[in-house]
Amino acid sequence: MAALELEKTTEKSSAKPLKKGREATEKTTEKTTEKILSVLQKNPSISVNEIAEKLGISHHTIDWNFRKLRKDKLIRRIGPDKGGQWEVLRSID
Repeated sequence: MAALELEKTTEKSSAKPLKKGREATEKTTEKTTEKILSVLQKNPSISVNEIAEKLGISHHTIDWNFRKLRKDKLIRRIGPDKGGQWEVLRSID
């Protein structure tokens, strides 16, 4: 019976933090996306590594955000990897 009570307690306590954690992650992702778009508008030819360094975020996080931004049609690449630039198609509303 004690094990059953412990299991119920664990289920209850883990449900709320997950929701709050998910909301916090979404807010953080949105802020990061806004920062990336701002940097791209100021300097369209900036590299992923330069953005990562400027924002203090790993380049893997920037790559993930770029994939999402491209999928959502918020940005697109014009020209080659070297010598090309980013175009911000629309901002986050």
